[in-house]
Amino acid sequence: MTVTRSTYEQRQQKRGASRAPSPRARMRPLELGLLGVVTLVLILGAFMTQRRSLEPYGNQTGLVHINEADSVSQWLPLFASLPTPEDRNFAARQARQHRMEHGAYENLNALGRLQVSVLEIDQNSGLAGYQNRLRVARQAKPKDANAIESLALLSASELRDVSMRGMVRSVGEFRSTFWLSFLGLVGAFLLVHLLWVVRGFEGDSWILPLLLSLCGIGFLVTTGLQDPLQDQLRLTRFAWGVMAGLGLLAVGSQFNLEMRAVRKSGGVAFAAAIGLALLLVTLGSGPGQSDAKVNLFGFQPIELIKVLATLFFAAYFADRWEFLREIREQRVSALNRFHWLSLPRLEYFLPPVLAVLVILTFFFMQRDLGPALTLSLVFFLLYGVARGRFTMLVLGLGAIVAAFGLGYALRFPATVSSRVGMWLSPWQSSSSLGDHLAKAWWSLSSGGLTGVGIGRGSPEIVPAAHTDMVLVAIGEELGWFGFLVVTLLFSALLYRLFKACRTAKGPFSFFLATGLTLLLAIQFCIIAGGVLGLMPLSGVVTPFLSYGRTSMLINLATVGLLLSVSASPGLVRSVQIFRPALNRIGAVLGIAMIVIVGRAGAIQVVQQSKYMGEPCLVEQADDVRRFTYNPRLRSLARLIP
Repeated sequence: MTVTRSTYEQRQQKRGASRAPSPRARMRPLELGLLGVVTLVLILGAFMTQRRSLEPYGNQTGLVHINEADSVSQWLPLFASLPTPEDRNFAARQARQHRMEHGAYENLNALGRLQVSVLEIDQNSGLAGYQNRLRVARQAKPKDANAIESLALLSASELRDVSMRGMVRSVGEFRSTFWLSFLGLVGAFLLVHLLWVVRGFEGDSWILPLLLSLCGIGFLVTTGLQDPLQDQLRLTRFAWGVMAGLGLLAVGSQFNLEMRAVRKSGGVAFAAAIGLALLLVTLGSGPGQSDAKVNLFGFQPIELIKVLATLFFAAYFADRWEFLREIREQRVSALNRFHWLSLPRLEYFLPPVLAVLVILTFFFMQRDLGPALTLSLVFFLLYGVARGRFTMLVLGLGAIVAAFGLGYALRFPATVSSRVGMWLSPWQSSSSLGDHLAKAWWSLSSGGLTGVGIGRGSPEIVPAAHTDMVLVAIGEELGWFGFLVVTLLFSALLYRLFKACRTAKGPFSFFLATGLTLLLAIQFCIIAGGVLGLMPLSGVVTPFLSYGRTSMLINLATVGLLLSVSASPGLVRSVQIFRPALNRIGAVLGIAMIVIVGRAGAIQVVQQSKYMGEPCLVEQADDVRRFTYNPRLRSLARLIP
């Protein structure tokens, strides 16, 4: 006789569920009130951010608006530092022609990327300044003198002078762009709230206000990191990313994760993750000088790969958690020596392990530390929840540490090796990029207890302050209090999301919700731990705070799915067996948040002077190691008479 297996939830679903009633409008007063309070606070912050961003231009007049200058004569004041009238006229014509052919300049530094033909310089005897620069360039490379075909329109010193004379947008243009972006961001949250009222949505009323708080802080900090009149404004893309992400959140919140098609999509999700990973490894590119491949055709598929892998884990564990718990492997005598592991049957244990190894292999080929670490921890934690014990998590952490140690010893991948080396010796590095952690600590310690104010700090000196290092920017501009507030807001969000996991209808929605929540939690802990020196830095963005359209879209869509779980709670006994494991995870995350806040306090408050004044020995552009110092201290020293 054929014996079939099924779980309690599967039997219930086969019997059929009653048709859900048609949605009716349902007010959400708590959510509306919280959104109103957060909006008022953000409006106050927006006024302060705009005012402080424009403070440097309070007394300046006569700046050349390079996107409105039509005639060559209007461009000439911009190039006043060039040596001869012929040089200035030539530069003005070239810059004007480029704008007419390619459109408006997004930032003033774009002028520094313009190239002029060597042939034009040689044929015009009046271009004394350009001819002198060309002569120096040819003398520096005598063997390749004839191979030089173009020269930069402006030297580095000339570009610095131009930056004091020009702008790409006026004060009025910045204000209108800023407020339209800000109101669009806030309005999108209110629109989602209105949609839920109309649809009679019953999801958690705290999550949307918490998201608005985090996204709003990220928007204001992103604005404060840039020159309002000279830089490309990331704030518009940040706002559009949030608005598009909220659209996905609204759709995801109406999703039924217990549909059979979704529950059985684990294999498809795994195949899609592998396909994207293959494309990334073969066609991807890295940011700046990094050898990590993260970009593919204008977006970063790593964020989607992590979600797809989590979907596969959820489908697998939901279908087999009972067998992983109850049936031990006793057929292989060699494994009896490791009885303390209580390994399940290999046919249930090996598939997810092999799957995660395949995905991690692609991440290794992609040469990025962050996603591999994030996904490994998510897998081990979900496996621990499924089995009801976390022995494998401890072993997995040991394997991860050993792998990073081996990578550091072999110096491969280079990105991983340099980051581990930077973590081991943050104040002395043999790499030209080994001062990132020192710069982060200089920035954090400069913020102190209360911060220097949004738009008044210098976190832009820190590499990737708008993405990987956004917590550093928050720490400098808002101080330790601001860092604490952000950590508390994120912790509150995680608490509400884990609460949704507890009310899941069945094992699949539980494992998926838990996995997606862990993705957000682990990313925050990894990047916070990295910038604070608790672990090596990694290429992970801070959810909802960092500038990054792909990550913002995926993270908000993820929360939408979690909201759908909170809106349709199931029977308590459906997932009650997993609650002890979930409680342990929550306790560990709580301890991690306390450690993060405490470490930030040590850098910013308790040992502030030590971290502000510590020099960093780092390799310079000429391959010579020299001490560098906190640039903020040098700026203060210049003010001393």
